[in-house]
Order: sequence, then structure tokens, then C-alpha cells
Amino acid sequence: MKRLTLLRHANSTWNQPGFTDFERPLNDRGRRDAAEMGTRLANRSFKPEHILTSAAQRAIETVDIIAPVIDYPLADVVHSKTLYNVNLTDMFNFLEKLDEALEHILIVGHNPTWTELANSLITGPALSNIPSGGIVDLELEIQTWNEIHENCATLLNFDSPE
Repeated sequence: MKRLTLLRHANSTWNQPGFTDFERPLNDRGRRDAAEMGTRLANRSFKPEHILTSAAQRAIETVDIIAPVIDYPLADVVHSKTLYNVNLTDMFNFLEKLDEALEHILIVGHNPTWTELANSLITGPALSNIPSGGIVDLELEIQTWNEIHENCATLLNFDSPE
């Protein structure tokens, strides 16, 4: 069994002149929500083996707040441009290539792909939306990452700051 945790970046600034979508930072609420979600994860003794994040500023800032709270070294977080603006098909291809030695991975990214991915993996009722700062924790009924497919996961936990 593999475990995949999807974290949607926390709330970000929308109308800030001079920033591209990729460069948008977290707003005050996003920083508070990220800290709260980090505390909730720490209280659950959440310990992923590996963290990957979209290279977008708001995703990086979310990880920068959460990782220290769950005692994960920031230097070990992998930033990936692939995870920014990725579609569902490319996300499955990305997951299939993960290191087989890793059992539990946390990936920080964006909607709509995160909600689409969670719903394609989960057996059972669909999630209407993963809100900003939301976390979906999944147990996958696979032995290797290259076996990942639709309807292979059980929802372990869904949590959000809202």
C-alpha cells in the first residue's frame, strides 16, 4: 500500500499588480490557515517521507509554513514546475514515476487538478471541492507507484481551514 496526501496551497492574493499567477504570494488569511493546517497535521503525528511542491510562490510559501511544524526539513522539499498548471493525465504520469521506495508522499499543488485527482482516485462519494489549504489523505491499494489508477484509493482524512 502507498499513501498519497494532497495539499492545496493556502489562500493567496488575487489583485496584486505586478505579479503573474505563478508569482502570487499567500495573503494574511493564507498564512494563518497554513499555520493552522500544519498544527492539525502535527497533532496527528503526520510524517510523510517526502514532500514535493509546485514551484508557484503560493505553494512554496504554504510548504515553508507547514514543513517545520511537522518536523520536515525545508531543504528536503522538492520544488517542481511540472506541478504548476498540470492536468489530470500528466499528474497520473507524474505519480507513476515516483520513487518506488517511498511509501508516503505529500504533494502541494493547485485546483482544479487536486480535486479532479482526488475524485478519480477515491472509491466512494466525490469531494465537491478541495478549498485553499485543504488536505486530502489517501491510502492507495497499490504496491508500486506505476500501478496507480482510477478508483484505487480510500479516503483516510479530509480537512480544511474552512
